[in-house]
Amino acid sequence: MLALVVAGCCQLPLGLADAQGAPRNPAKQPGDAASNAASSSAEASVSKDDSIPRARVAFERAKKALADGDLAEAVRFFGYAYQFQPNYAVLYNLGQALSLMRRPVEARNAFEQYLREGGEKISAERREKVQQLLARQLAHIGFLQIRDTDEGVELFVDAEPAGTTPIPEPLALSEGKHSLLAKAEGFEPFVEVLALEPAQTLTVSVHLTKRSVPTVSRNRRPPPPPLLGPRRVPLSPKVIAPDTPPRRNRGPWLIASGATAAVLGATALGLFVWNEHRYDDWQRDRMALDARLAVAPDDTASRAARNDLYQRATSIQHVDDAALSAALLGGSALVTGVVLWLTR
Repeated sequence: MLALVVAGCCQLPLGLADAQGAPRNPAKQPGDAASNAASSSAEASVSKDDSIPRARVAFERAKKALADGDLAEAVRFFGYAYQFQPNYAVLYNLGQALSLMRRPVEARNAFEQYLREGGEKISAERREKVQQLLARQLAHIGFLQIRDTDEGVELFVDAEPAGTTPIPEPLALSEGKHSLLAKAEGFEPFVEVLALEPAQTLTVSVHLTKRSVPTVSRNRRPPPPPLLGPRRVPLSPKVIAPDTPPRRNRGPWLIASGATAAVLGATALGLFVWNEHRYDDWQRDRMALDARLAVAPDDTASRAARNDLYQRATSIQHVDDAALSAALLGGSALVTGVVLWLTR
């Protein structure tokens, strides 16, 4: 949690673009996944008379969500604004919001589409800034190249459909670990966990093995049962058990161990639930601070809020440590009670 504070305070995010006017000019639909998801959720048919007001309402809601630190809501309504009245200027704001959400592949798609659709309407200064933003996104993107596989194999990356072979172009993915699943009818599925480095092109050869079907012969008869002769049961001598010492009364120790485990477990659970609410509040305030720092990074109130977030993160970490210690002690008491119960 302390690392989150350092990341939010030291790496200040770039400010989102201004409104640049409400969307006015029609253009193509956005090509990235975030815009397409928002477009599919909006109304399918919008008349020309109310498309501009709807686009403006969606754009204003996106700006409000951005000011409140709700980046997911901002991305959704930027997509709605573009779907109602496509305008290349919205793609710049959409790319900035996706960049803040650490979704570099979708942010890159939005920026590239912004440059394509804007064309000569984009000033040289703005175009240079977008090129810098694109370079930052590419620094967190790796590529996956699928080779040596049959046609018609379905590919899934992180449980999301990635296409059907052949796929000549590499797949752009964010840096880090990803799961690859390849499957086809009549073949065993191919599963592999990949680790992508920035600007790395990882080549994976996918080989599927045919699923074997066991065959059973219908003419085969079961073997005859073995012949059993008369069975003799040996007589065992009577065994007299030696005198065993009396058992110790461990009832009080069992009760004490169980009560201690219950108290410590309840304490750890209470601390965890309470600290979880504190962490949610801290996360919401941190996202709001990131959005405010993008507009006024040298503001006195922003610096004070940054110090307050740091102190709250330290307190949350200490409470987490206390909850973990209580859970470990409760577990030790529970194990002690079980051992006493088994050896009584």
